[in-house]
Amino acid sequence: MAEEVRPDAPAAAEPEELLLAAEAAEQANDLDAAERHWQTFRQICPERIEGYVRPAAAALRQWRYADADRLLAEGEAHATDTLRILVERAFISFYADDHEEALRRWFIFAVRYPWHSAGWVGISRSLVKLGNLELAAQMLGIGAGRCPDNHDIAVGAAELAAARQDWRGALQLWRAIERQYPQVKIDQQLGEALWHVQMEQDATDAAASPVAAAAPPLDVGRVEDAATRALLLRFESLGQNCEFGLVQRRFGAEPLGLLRWNNTPPETLLKLLEARFAGLGDPESTMLRSDASGEYYVEDRRYGLHLHTFIKTHQTDAASLLTKQCRHLRRLAEMTVETLTAGEKILVYKTDRADWRDFVGPLHAALRRLGPCTLLTVHLHEADNPPGSVRVGGEGLLHGFLDRLNPPLDGPRRGHWDIPFDLWIELCTRTVALLAAPAALPPAPARTPLVVVPRPAPEPEPAPETEQRSSGEVWDLLRTPAPRPPRRRPSRGLLGRLFARD
Repeated sequence: MAEEVRPDAPAAAEPEELLLAAEAAEQANDLDAAERHWQTFRQICPERIEGYVRPAAAALRQWRYADADRLLAEGEAHATDTLRILVERAFISFYADDHEEALRRWFIFAVRYPWHSAGWVGISRSLVKLGNLELAAQMLGIGAGRCPDNHDIAVGAAELAAARQDWRGALQLWRAIERQYPQVKIDQQLGEALWHVQMEQDATDAAASPVAAAAPPLDVGRVEDAATRALLLRFESLGQNCEFGLVQRRFGAEPLGLLRWNNTPPETLLKLLEARFAGLGDPESTMLRSDASGEYYVEDRRYGLHLHTFIKTHQTDAASLLTKQCRHLRRLAEMTVETLTAGEKILVYKTDRADWRDFVGPLHAALRRLGPCTLLTVHLHEADNPPGSVRVGGEGLLHGFLDRLNPPLDGPRRGHWDIPFDLWIELCTRTVALLAAPAALPPAPARTPLVVVPRPAPEPEPAPETEQRSSGEVWDLLRTPAPRPPRRRPSRGLLGRLFARD
């Protein structure tokens, strides 16, 4: 049996032993011991990048930007892999929202490594954050010339179109990336562009074709399964949160819905139903707020709804955006009333509240006053209602049960999504079968949990280092054609991948 790796290391440990000991200390959450091992490792091997990048990553997980940057600055002076160090330092400034410093660092990187896509995309993203979209486009164009047929450059171009609020152009670019670079995960960005394009269409067009809704709170991947997609399109979420919306997204089912991505407690939903969504989107009760990331949110004060806009504060002014969002809310409210009146969709309301029996009846009654609605409520399993079971609660009313609800409000999993996709599909399948032939439905079968194996990220390949130039030669270099080196796969760097976001 292999000897267990312990977080302590012998005094005269070899470099590889120190690496293992530091990793074990991090896993044991003994950060002081891990730092001692990293410090010893740096003294023995000052030229190796692991002694700087890995403890910097640990510092970033605790949002210690200054400590991470200090470690990487030390690595820039001693380590041989300056390419990766420069990338990591630029990403630290970018995600610390110091975009002027990030721009300076990406600029230095692009001068030293003009054939590496990370510098050009980083320059463009920083310029977008600083509100200079025209120069961002110029720099990305230079990058496209230096790094042809590169997926990072293609993603940067699509992001730039979104920053300009050219949603149709962004959608076209995201779809081209989806075809040309299927390994690039863009489900969230594609859904966001589709949402905005949908909002720009006429209401009749919007009601006619199901398309992607706004970007969800996390990336759930996508499974190509036409039958499951068709099954999930028969359902529409009413809340409580976006868990069922994430289930639909995973299988490519993208209905447009007002309540798919909202946090909607039952009291709010009842108010909306009783009022038939009247007044939703009225300017006097609608306002914009922005969060720490700089994204605008729409808040309806009449009902207490909060909605994403997926537009940053530097992209537009609040007054014009509010006018547009009020119009969008009114359109979505009309579509929702039409859906409920027709009664063709199976409505899903998931709740984590233990008193669900007190409000499910009034909620179902309010829906039936609008139309022949069928409601599936979803709850945490009980002694007589095991996970995967569906029970009839009355005409047009069913109750389904899961083994866990997301995200948990307390305990060790607090705030971490862990969606039981297999159980959700089982609930939907059994619901449809029960509605078609109630007497023929067998008891809930034993199930095999769905195991999702994440796709490994490709290892970065460093680009060849070029000679360093003075700042006075920088702009001449950027505009001067040069012989093309062999094409290599680009990388955004370890810390960039760790903290990558939209």
